[in-house]
Amino acid sequence: MSYTLTDLLQSQAIPQVRQITALSDFADIPIRAVSVQELPLDQFIRKDELVLTTAIGCDKAPALFAQLIQGAIDAQAAAIFFSFCSEDFRVPPAQVAYAEAHRLPLFQLPWDYRFSEFQMEIIQAIQEQELALFKSVQGTLFHLLFENQPMPVIVSAIAAELGLPVAVTGRGGAQLARSWAEEAAPSEEDYDLLRLEIEIQRAVYGYLCIYIRKGSETALDRRLAEKYIAFPLSLWFNQKRVEDMTAAKIRDEFVWNLATKNYTSFEEMSQQGLYLQFDLSLPYTCVVLWADLAKAGPEIPKYSMQMAKYTSEIAQLLLSEGLRQQVRMMEGNRGLHYILYPENRMDGSRLSVNDYLDAVEEQLAAKLPDFLFYWGISEYTSGRSDFNALYNHASLALQYCVNERNGQRRFTYKDTKRAQIASALSEHPAILSSARETLQPLLDYDATSDIGLLETLKVFIQTNYNTSETARKLHIHRQSLLYRLKKIEALTGMSTSDHEDLFVLEAFSRIYKAF
Repeated sequence: MSYTLTDLLQSQAIPQVRQITALSDFADIPIRAVSVQELPLDQFIRKDELVLTTAIGCDKAPALFAQLIQGAIDAQAAAIFFSFCSEDFRVPPAQVAYAEAHRLPLFQLPWDYRFSEFQMEIIQAIQEQELALFKSVQGTLFHLLFENQPMPVIVSAIAAELGLPVAVTGRGGAQLARSWAEEAAPSEEDYDLLRLEIEIQRAVYGYLCIYIRKGSETALDRRLAEKYIAFPLSLWFNQKRVEDMTAAKIRDEFVWNLATKNYTSFEEMSQQGLYLQFDLSLPYTCVVLWADLAKAGPEIPKYSMQMAKYTSEIAQLLLSEGLRQQVRMMEGNRGLHYILYPENRMDGSRLSVNDYLDAVEEQLAAKLPDFLFYWGISEYTSGRSDFNALYNHASLALQYCVNERNGQRRFTYKDTKRAQIASALSEHPAILSSARETLQPLLDYDATSDIGLLETLKVFIQTNYNTSETARKLHIHRQSLLYRLKKIEALTGMSTSDHEDLFVLEAFSRIYKAF
C-alpha cells in the first residue's frame, strides 16, 4: 500500500492548494519521495517523486515552463507543486494542456508556505504509510503465532500482506515454507532477493526471503522488514528451539537410561519408546562415539556456548545422515560422548552400519577438522537387543580404541577380544621375543625401503586376507601386492596362504607395535 497523491490532497498538510490541471483520480499516483527543484532540473529526479519549485525565471521566459514540465514528464514524477512570488502569475495554457495530455498533475501553493515544512510532512506521511503496512504484517504474525499456526500458514500470510513471493529457510538454507506453488517459483532472472537474517540472541536460526520483481515499483525498507517481520518470526524459531531442546533432552535421558539399565521395567521403557517413535522390539547395534578436541590452544570450557554449539552440530549430523540413509536410530549424548543405536537391517546390518559410519566420519572430518573421533562398536544382533550389554561391549571397544597406538579410531567388540588375547600374550616373555624375532626383518626392510611391508601385512589382516580389498586400500595393483606378500613370506618364513601361519602372523603383529 503506497502513499498516493489522493492521500496528500485529503490531508491537512496543504489547506490552500490550488489545482492547475484539470485532472482527477489521483489514487493511482504513488508518491515515494519529495524534492525541491529549480531550473535546470536535477537529472536524478526519481520516478514517483513529488517536485516542489518556485519556477524562478519562468515568469520572464515562459518558454522555460516547457523545459520544466518536460523534464518532470521524462523522469515520471508524481506531480509538480509551484509557488509563485506573484499570486496573479499563471502557468501558460499550452503547458497546462501538455501536462494534462501526459497526466502530470500541476498545483499551486501559497507563496508564504515553507517548502521545508511541506517536504517534511510528506516524508513523514510516506514513512507512516509504509510503517502501517509493516505494522499490519506484524499484527498478523503475532495473531498467528498466538494461535500456534505452522510456518506454511505464517509465510502465506506474509506474502498476502506484502503482495510478494515469500519463503523462510533454516540456518543451513533448507526451505521450511514458501508461498508459491512449485511451478510458479520466482527465478533469478525475474526477481531480486531481499534476504533477512532471523536471529535469537545474535545467533542466526533462519532466513526470511522476500522476492521483488525486477523493474517493479515495489521497494521495502530493510530496517523495517527486519524489525516488524524478521523479529516476530524469531519468536517462532525460539519456540521451536525450546521444543527441540526439550524433546532432545527427553530422548537423551531415555537412551542413556536404556544403555545403563537405569529403569525398573523394560515394558515401561518400551511404552515410553513408542511415544518417542523408538521400537525396542527391533534388533540394534550399539555405537559409542567420543569426540576429542585435539587442537592445541586454550581449553574450551565444558559448559560454554562454543562447546554447546559443537555438541549440537555433531548430534545433528549423526541424525541427519541416519535420515539420509534411512537408518532408524536412537541417539543420546552427554557433552561430547554419544550413544547410537542404529537398527540392524536384515539385508546386512554390518554393511549398513559401516556405510553409515563411513559417511559420518567423512562429514565430521570436513566440518570439524580440529576434532578426533573415536568409535566403539558392539556386536551385531538379529533378535531382541540387550541394550545394556551392547552398550558395555561398545564402551569396551571404545576404551581399546582410545588407547590404541597406531591411530585406528574405529574398534569393534570383536577387536577387543583379539586385543585382550594380544595383551595377555604380550606379557609372556618367550612369546614377545618370538614376535620380535619374526617381525624384526620386516622392520629392518622398511627402514631402508618405501614399500612398507609391515603396513601391508597390517592391512592384509584387517581385510580378512582379501587381496583385492588390500590392494584397493593400499592404492596399488594386485600384482604389486602379491610381490609384497612374497617378500613378507621370504623375510618371516611364514606363508600368507597357510591358515596356521596367518594366525601366528596376526597374533604377533597385534602383540608388536604394528597394531
